[in-house]
Amino acid sequence: MPSESVLFKVKGFQEFEDLLLQIRDDFGVKDAKNILKTAVKDAMTPVLLTAKSLVAVDTGALRASLRIEHDLLIDEIKILDMF
Repeated sequence: MPSESVLFKVKGFQEFEDLLLQIRDDFGVKDAKNILKTAVKDAMTPVLLTAKSLVAVDTGALRASLRIEHDLLIDEIKILDMF
């Protein structure tokens, strides 16, 4: 079976990292994490709505279980705790 791979090129990440650090410096770590939680939730809401509209429905339990868990993502963002 042939191996398939996907290559992604990310541009602008340094600018994003600089922005995160600026938010942290301007507002502090706790507020910066809250700002990011809100941004993640807002950004992922259309994805959640699309997923809920496309999921196969038998009992509806799977659709009802779909949610945005931004706390887990933000806990993994260690850049705010740097320096």
